[in-house]
Amino acid sequence: MRKTLLVCFGCLWSIMGPAQNDCAEAIKLSGTYFFGTANTKPDHAKAYTVLQDCANQGDAVSLALSADMLQYGVGVEKNENLAFEYMMKAAQQEYGYAEYKLGLFYRSGIGCPIDLVSSVVWLARSSNHGNKEAAYFMGYNFLKGQGVPQSYEAALSWFEQSPNPMAKHWLGYCHYFGYGVPKDTQKAIAYCNQSGTPNSKQLLKHIAENTKDKVDTAISKQIKEKETHQNTGIAQAAIEKTTIQKGQPTTSKTFKRKHLDGKWKGKLIALEWSGKQITEILPISCEFAAQGNNKVSYQWEINNTICRDTARWGHKALYFKQLKMVFDWPFSDIPSINTIDWILISAQMELKTVNKKNTL
Repeated sequence: MRKTLLVCFGCLWSIMGPAQNDCAEAIKLSGTYFFGTANTKPDHAKAYTVLQDCANQGDAVSLALSADMLQYGVGVEKNENLAFEYMMKAAQQEYGYAEYKLGLFYRSGIGCPIDLVSSVVWLARSSNHGNKEAAYFMGYNFLKGQGVPQSYEAALSWFEQSPNPMAKHWLGYCHYFGYGVPKDTQKAIAYCNQSGTPNSKQLLKHIAENTKDKVDTAISKQIKEKETHQNTGIAQAAIEKTTIQKGQPTTSKTFKRKHLDGKWKGKLIALEWSGKQITEILPISCEFAAQGNNKVSYQWEINNTICRDTARWGHKALYFKQLKMVFDWPFSDIPSINTIDWILISAQMELKTVNKKNTL
Protein backbone atom coordinates (compact mmCIF):
# COMPACT_ATOMS: atom_id res chain seq x y z
CA MET A 1 0.00 0.00 0.00
CA ARG A 2 2.79 2.42 0.90
CA LYS A 3 4.51 1.80 -2.43
CA THR A 4 1.29 2.65 -4.25
CA LEU A 5 0.96 5.90 -2.31
CA LEU A 6 4.50 6.93 -3.12
CA VAL A 7 3.85 6.49 -6.81
CA CYS A 8 0.62 8.44 -6.46
CA PHE A 9 2.34 11.37 -4.76
CA GLY A 10 5.10 11.23 -7.36
CA CYS A 11 2.44 12.06 -9.92
CA LEU A 12 1.12 14.84 -7.68
CA TRP A 13 4.33 16.84 -7.49
CA SER A 14 4.82 16.51 -11.26
CA ILE A 15 1.36 17.83 -12.18
CA MET A 16 1.04 20.65 -9.68
CA GLY A 17 0.19 23.93 -11.34
CA PRO A 18 1.73 27.33 -10.67
CA ALA A 19 2.01 28.30 -7.03
CA GLN A 20 2.35 31.74 -5.51
CA ASN A 21 5.89 32.95 -6.18
CA ASP A 22 6.93 32.91 -2.54
CA CYS A 23 5.65 29.34 -2.16
CA ALA A 24 7.32 27.75 -5.17
CA GLU A 25 10.52 27.08 -3.21
CA ALA A 26 8.60 25.59 -0.28
CA ILE A 27 6.77 23.22 -2.61
CA LYS A 28 10.04 22.20 -4.26
CA LEU A 29 11.61 21.59 -0.84
CA SER A 30 8.57 19.57 0.23
CA GLY A 31 9.05 17.31 -2.78
CA THR A 32 12.72 16.84 -1.90
CA TYR A 33 11.81 15.83 1.65
CA PHE A 34 9.05 13.56 0.39
CA PHE A 35 11.16 11.54 -2.04
CA GLY A 36 14.56 11.98 -0.47
CA THR A 37 17.79 12.34 -2.41
CA ALA A 38 20.80 10.18 -3.20
CA ASN A 39 22.20 11.16 0.22
CA THR A 40 19.05 11.53 2.35
CA LYS A 41 16.08 9.33 3.17
CA PRO A 42 12.50 10.49 2.58
CA ASP A 43 11.02 12.47 5.46
CA HIS A 44 7.27 12.73 4.94
CA ALA A 45 6.67 14.63 8.16
CA LYS A 46 9.00 17.43 7.05
CA ALA A 47 7.45 17.32 3.57
CA TYR A 48 4.11 18.14 5.18
CA THR A 49 5.44 20.69 7.65
CA VAL A 50 7.23 22.91 5.12
CA LEU A 51 3.95 23.33 3.21
CA GLN A 52 1.95 24.69 6.11
CA ASP A 53 2.98 28.35 6.03
CA CYS A 54 1.91 28.60 2.41
CA ALA A 55 -1.21 26.52 3.03
CA ASN A 56 -2.16 28.91 5.82
CA GLN A 57 -1.63 31.80 3.39
CA GLY A 58 -4.13 30.16 1.05
CA ASP A 59 -1.77 28.92 -1.67
CA ALA A 60 -3.84 26.46 -3.74
CA VAL A 61 -1.01 24.06 -4.58
CA SER A 62 0.17 23.83 -0.98
CA LEU A 63 -3.39 23.31 0.21
CA ALA A 64 -3.99 20.52 -2.31
CA LEU A 65 -0.72 18.73 -1.50
CA SER A 66 -1.45 19.00 2.22
CA ALA A 67 -4.98 17.70 1.67
CA ASP A 68 -3.67 14.61 -0.13
CA MET A 69 -1.24 13.86 2.69
CA LEU A 70 -3.98 14.36 5.27
CA GLN A 71 -6.33 12.09 3.32
CA TYR A 72 -3.91 9.16 3.39
CA GLY A 73 -2.13 9.92 6.66
CA VAL A 74 1.30 10.33 5.03
CA GLY A 75 3.67 12.48 7.08
CA VAL A 76 0.79 13.60 9.28
CA GLU A 77 -2.03 11.98 11.21
CA LYS A 78 -4.85 10.98 8.89
CA ASN A 79 -7.65 13.56 9.01
CA GLU A 80 -10.25 13.35 6.23
CA ASN A 81 -12.27 16.29 7.55
CA LEU A 82 -9.26 18.62 7.40
CA ALA A 83 -8.30 17.14 4.02
CA PHE A 84 -11.73 18.09 2.72
CA GLU A 85 -11.44 21.60 4.18
CA TYR A 86 -8.03 22.17 2.56
CA MET A 87 -9.13 20.75 -0.79
CA MET A 88 -12.24 22.91 -0.80
CA LYS A 89 -10.13 26.05 -0.23
CA ALA A 90 -7.87 25.08 -3.13
CA ALA A 91 -10.79 24.20 -5.42
CA GLN A 92 -12.50 27.51 -4.74
CA GLN A 93 -9.48 29.13 -6.42
CA GLU A 94 -10.38 27.30 -9.66
CA TYR A 95 -7.41 24.98 -9.30
CA GLY A 96 -8.26 22.08 -11.63
CA TYR A 97 -6.54 19.30 -9.70
CA ALA A 98 -8.22 20.34 -6.43
CA GLU A 99 -11.61 20.55 -8.17
CA TYR A 100 -11.07 17.00 -9.43
CA LYS A 101 -10.12 15.66 -6.00
CA LEU A 102 -13.01 17.49 -4.35
CA GLY A 103 -15.34 15.78 -6.82
CA LEU A 104 -13.90 12.43 -5.74
CA PHE A 105 -14.27 13.39 -2.07
CA TYR A 106 -17.98 14.06 -2.57
CA ARG A 107 -18.29 10.86 -4.61
CA SER A 108 -16.85 8.64 -1.87
CA GLY A 109 -17.80 10.62 1.23
CA ILE A 110 -14.25 11.56 2.23
CA GLY A 111 -14.51 14.22 4.93
CA CYS A 112 -18.11 14.91 3.89
CA PRO A 113 -21.41 13.12 3.29
CA ILE A 114 -21.68 11.38 -0.09
CA ASP A 115 -23.18 13.87 -2.53
CA LEU A 116 -23.16 12.74 -6.15
CA VAL A 117 -24.67 15.98 -7.43
CA SER A 118 -21.91 18.08 -5.83
CA SER A 119 -19.38 15.55 -7.11
CA VAL A 120 -20.58 16.12 -10.67
CA VAL A 121 -20.44 19.91 -10.26
CA TRP A 122 -16.78 19.88 -9.21
CA LEU A 123 -15.72 17.22 -11.71
CA ALA A 124 -17.30 19.25 -14.52
CA ARG A 125 -15.44 22.38 -13.38
CA SER A 126 -12.19 20.45 -13.22
CA SER A 127 -12.70 19.02 -16.71
CA ASN A 128 -13.41 22.52 -18.03
CA HIS A 129 -10.03 23.51 -16.58
CA GLY A 130 -8.33 20.74 -18.54
CA ASN A 131 -8.28 17.78 -16.14
CA LYS A 132 -8.66 14.63 -18.27
CA GLU A 133 -9.21 12.31 -15.29
CA ALA A 134 -12.24 14.39 -14.33
CA ALA A 135 -13.59 13.84 -17.86
CA TYR A 136 -13.40 10.08 -17.30
CA PHE A 137 -15.45 10.26 -14.10
CA MET A 138 -17.98 12.54 -15.79
CA GLY A 139 -18.40 9.86 -18.44
CA TYR A 140 -18.84 7.19 -15.79
CA ASN A 141 -21.47 9.30 -14.01
CA PHE A 142 -23.53 9.64 -17.20
CA LEU A 143 -23.01 5.95 -18.04
CA LYS A 144 -24.68 4.84 -14.83
CA GLY A 145 -26.81 7.88 -14.02
CA GLN A 146 -24.94 8.86 -10.86
CA GLY A 147 -25.69 12.46 -9.93
CA VAL A 148 -26.95 13.18 -13.45
CA PRO A 149 -29.71 11.81 -15.69
CA GLN A 150 -28.46 8.61 -17.34
CA SER A 151 -27.28 9.20 -20.91
CA TYR A 152 -25.09 6.91 -23.00
CA GLU A 153 -24.57 9.69 -25.55
CA ALA A 154 -23.23 12.09 -22.92
CA ALA A 155 -21.09 9.32 -21.40
CA LEU A 156 -19.49 8.57 -24.75
CA SER A 157 -18.77 12.26 -25.32
CA TRP A 158 -16.96 12.55 -21.99
CA PHE A 159 -15.06 9.27 -22.41
CA GLU A 160 -13.75 10.48 -25.76
CA GLN A 161 -12.12 13.45 -23.97
CA SER A 162 -10.12 11.28 -21.56
CA PRO A 163 -6.96 9.22 -22.16
CA ASN A 164 -7.77 7.09 -19.11
CA PRO A 165 -7.53 3.40 -20.15
CA MET A 166 -10.89 2.71 -18.54
CA ALA A 167 -12.45 5.41 -20.73
CA LYS A 168 -11.30 3.37 -23.72
CA HIS A 169 -12.75 0.25 -22.10
CA TRP A 170 -16.19 1.80 -21.68
CA LEU A 171 -16.09 3.11 -25.25
CA GLY A 172 -15.47 -0.46 -26.36
CA TYR A 173 -18.19 -1.75 -24.05
CA CYS A 174 -20.80 0.67 -25.42
CA HIS A 175 -19.91 -0.12 -29.02
CA TYR A 176 -20.18 -3.86 -28.34
CA PHE A 177 -23.62 -3.61 -26.71
CA GLY A 178 -24.90 -0.74 -28.85
CA TYR A 179 -25.35 1.64 -25.92
CA GLY A 180 -25.68 5.16 -27.33
CA VAL A 181 -24.16 4.12 -30.66
CA PRO A 182 -24.89 1.49 -33.31
CA LYS A 183 -23.44 -1.91 -32.42
CA ASP A 184 -19.96 -2.23 -33.89
CA THR A 185 -17.90 -5.22 -32.77
CA GLN A 186 -14.81 -4.13 -34.70
CA LYS A 187 -14.76 -0.71 -33.00
CA ALA A 188 -15.35 -2.43 -29.66
CA ILE A 189 -12.31 -4.64 -30.24
CA ALA A 190 -10.19 -1.64 -31.28
CA TYR A 191 -11.10 0.34 -28.15
CA CYS A 192 -10.47 -2.68 -25.90
CA ASN A 193 -7.04 -3.17 -27.46
CA GLN A 194 -6.27 0.50 -26.82
CA SER A 195 -7.40 0.12 -23.22
CA GLY A 196 -5.29 -2.91 -22.36
CA THR A 197 -6.95 -3.15 -18.92
CA PRO A 198 -7.92 -6.50 -17.35
CA ASN A 199 -11.54 -5.42 -17.86
CA SER A 200 -11.00 -5.02 -21.60
CA LYS A 201 -9.06 -8.27 -21.90
CA GLN A 202 -12.01 -10.06 -20.33
CA LEU A 203 -14.46 -8.28 -22.62
CA LEU A 204 -12.38 -9.36 -25.62
CA LYS A 205 -12.73 -12.92 -24.34
CA HIS A 206 -16.52 -12.54 -24.18
CA ILE A 207 -16.53 -11.16 -27.73
CA ALA A 208 -14.45 -14.09 -28.98
CA GLU A 209 -16.79 -16.57 -27.26
CA ASN A 210 -19.89 -14.84 -28.66
CA THR A 211 -21.29 -14.51 -25.15
CA LYS A 212 -23.73 -11.71 -26.00
CA ASP A 213 -25.52 -13.72 -28.71
CA LYS A 214 -25.90 -16.65 -26.31
CA VAL A 215 -27.38 -14.41 -23.61
CA ASP A 216 -29.71 -12.66 -26.08
CA THR A 217 -30.96 -16.03 -27.37
CA ALA A 218 -31.71 -17.22 -23.82
CA ILE A 219 -33.59 -14.00 -22.99
CA SER A 220 -35.62 -14.18 -26.22
CA LYS A 221 -36.61 -17.75 -25.40
CA GLN A 222 -37.74 -16.78 -21.91
CA ILE A 223 -39.81 -13.87 -23.21
CA LYS A 224 -41.70 -16.20 -25.55
CA GLU A 225 -42.53 -18.77 -22.86
CA LYS A 226 -46.23 -19.34 -22.24
CA GLU A 227 -47.66 -19.00 -18.77
CA THR A 228 -48.26 -22.31 -16.96
CA HIS A 229 -48.85 -23.35 -13.36
CA GLN A 230 -45.12 -23.85 -12.92
CA ASN A 231 -44.00 -20.93 -15.06
CA THR A 232 -45.41 -17.41 -14.70
CA GLY A 233 -44.23 -16.35 -18.13
CA ILE A 234 -43.11 -12.85 -19.05
CA ALA A 235 -45.77 -10.25 -19.88
CA GLN A 236 -44.65 -7.93 -22.65
CA ALA A 237 -45.90 -5.10 -20.46
CA ALA A 238 -43.31 -5.99 -17.83
CA ILE A 239 -40.62 -5.62 -20.44
CA GLU A 240 -41.93 -2.14 -21.19
CA LYS A 241 -41.70 -1.35 -17.45
CA THR A 242 -45.45 -1.27 -16.93
CA THR A 243 -47.46 -3.57 -14.71
CA ILE A 244 -50.10 -4.52 -17.27
CA GLN A 245 -50.59 -4.75 -21.00
CA LYS A 246 -52.69 -2.11 -22.73
CA GLY A 247 -56.33 -3.03 -22.88
CA GLN A 248 -56.21 -5.33 -19.87
CA PRO A 249 -58.77 -4.52 -17.15
CA THR A 250 -57.05 -3.42 -13.98
CA THR A 251 -57.93 -2.05 -10.57
CA SER A 252 -55.56 -0.76 -7.91
CA LYS A 253 -56.05 -1.49 -4.24
CA THR A 254 -54.99 0.37 -1.14
CA PHE A 255 -52.00 -1.71 -0.22
CA LYS A 256 -51.76 -2.98 3.35
CA ARG A 257 -49.33 -5.27 5.08
CA LYS A 258 -51.84 -8.13 5.19
CA HIS A 259 -51.99 -8.16 1.38
CA LEU A 260 -48.48 -9.59 1.37
CA ASP A 261 -49.54 -12.79 3.16
CA GLY A 262 -49.18 -15.91 1.07
CA LYS A 263 -46.98 -17.29 -1.67
CA TRP A 264 -46.02 -15.34 -4.78
CA LYS A 265 -44.30 -16.52 -7.93
CA GLY A 266 -42.94 -14.45 -10.80
CA LYS A 267 -39.92 -13.26 -12.72
CA LEU A 268 -37.22 -10.76 -11.88
CA ILE A 269 -36.21 -8.71 -14.90
CA ALA A 270 -32.82 -6.98 -14.80
CA LEU A 271 -32.33 -3.98 -17.08
CA GLU A 272 -29.19 -2.15 -18.20
CA TRP A 273 -28.46 1.35 -16.91
CA SER A 274 -30.91 3.20 -19.15
CA GLY A 275 -33.69 0.79 -18.18
CA LYS A 276 -34.55 0.01 -21.81
CA GLN A 277 -32.90 -3.34 -22.53
CA ILE A 278 -33.21 -6.62 -20.64
CA THR A 279 -29.95 -8.11 -19.44
CA GLU A 280 -31.28 -11.05 -17.39
CA ILE A 281 -34.52 -12.84 -16.47
CA LEU A 282 -34.71 -15.01 -13.36
CA PRO A 283 -37.60 -16.95 -11.75
CA ILE A 284 -38.45 -15.73 -8.27
CA SER A 285 -40.76 -17.03 -5.54
CA CYS A 286 -41.62 -15.30 -2.28
CA GLU A 287 -43.60 -16.21 0.82
CA PHE A 288 -44.68 -13.54 3.31
CA ALA A 289 -46.41 -13.69 6.71
CA ALA A 290 -47.40 -10.56 8.63
CA GLN A 291 -46.33 -10.40 12.29
CA GLY A 292 -46.73 -7.85 15.05
CA ASN A 293 -44.96 -4.49 15.34
CA ASN A 294 -44.94 -3.95 11.57
CA LYS A 295 -42.74 -6.97 10.98
CA VAL A 296 -43.07 -9.42 8.11
CA SER A 297 -41.39 -12.80 7.96
CA TYR A 298 -40.36 -13.89 4.50
CA GLN A 299 -38.74 -16.56 2.40
CA TRP A 300 -37.18 -15.27 -0.81
CA GLU A 301 -35.92 -17.72 -3.43
CA ILE A 302 -34.13 -16.64 -6.59
CA ASN A 303 -31.55 -18.35 -8.78
CA ASN A 304 -31.36 -21.32 -6.40
CA THR A 305 -30.58 -19.04 -3.45
CA ILE A 306 -32.98 -19.01 -0.47
CA CYS A 307 -33.05 -16.24 2.14
CA ARG A 308 -35.26 -16.38 5.26
CA ASP A 309 -35.59 -13.53 7.75
CA THR A 310 -37.91 -10.77 8.95
CA ALA A 311 -38.36 -7.36 7.37
CA ARG A 312 -39.89 -4.11 8.59
CA TRP A 313 -43.05 -2.77 6.92
CA GLY A 314 -43.67 0.94 6.40
CA HIS A 315 -44.83 3.41 3.73
CA LYS A 316 -45.95 0.60 1.40
CA ALA A 317 -42.47 -0.87 1.37
CA LEU A 318 -40.48 -3.67 2.95
CA TYR A 319 -37.14 -2.80 4.51
CA PHE A 320 -34.74 -5.72 4.75
CA LYS A 321 -31.82 -6.27 7.09
CA GLN A 322 -29.73 -7.97 4.44
CA LEU A 323 -31.52 -9.80 1.67
CA LYS A 324 -28.76 -11.30 -0.43
CA MET A 325 -29.31 -12.32 -4.05
CA VAL A 326 -26.79 -14.09 -6.26
CA PHE A 327 -27.09 -13.43 -10.00
CA ASP A 328 -25.28 -14.96 -12.93
CA TRP A 329 -22.71 -12.55 -14.35
CA PRO A 330 -22.16 -13.57 -17.97
CA PHE A 331 -20.03 -10.49 -18.71
CA SER A 332 -17.84 -10.71 -15.61
CA ASP A 333 -14.72 -8.53 -15.53
CA ILE A 334 -12.93 -11.19 -13.47
CA PRO A 335 -11.98 -14.48 -15.15
CA SER A 336 -12.49 -16.65 -12.06
CA ILE A 337 -15.89 -15.18 -11.07
CA ASN A 338 -19.16 -15.69 -12.98
CA THR A 339 -21.70 -14.56 -10.35
CA ILE A 340 -22.37 -11.25 -8.64
CA ASP A 341 -23.91 -10.64 -5.20
CA TRP A 342 -26.62 -8.04 -4.67
CA ILE A 343 -28.02 -6.84 -1.36
CA LEU A 344 -31.67 -5.74 -1.43
CA ILE A 345 -32.32 -2.94 1.06
CA SER A 346 -35.98 -2.17 0.38
CA ALA A 347 -38.83 -3.03 -1.98
CA GLN A 348 -41.72 -0.72 -2.82
CA MET A 349 -44.97 -2.68 -3.11
CA GLU A 350 -48.12 -2.19 -5.19
CA LEU A 351 -51.09 -4.56 -5.56
CA LYS A 352 -53.17 -4.66 -8.75
CA THR A 353 -55.82 -6.97 -10.15
CA VAL A 354 -55.11 -7.99 -13.74
CA ASN A 355 -57.59 -10.33 -15.44
CA LYS A 356 -59.08 -11.21 -12.04
CA LYS A 357 -55.66 -12.18 -10.66
CA ASN A 358 -53.85 -10.39 -7.85
CA THR A 359 -50.52 -9.09 -9.09
CA LEU A 360 -47.81 -7.84 -6.71
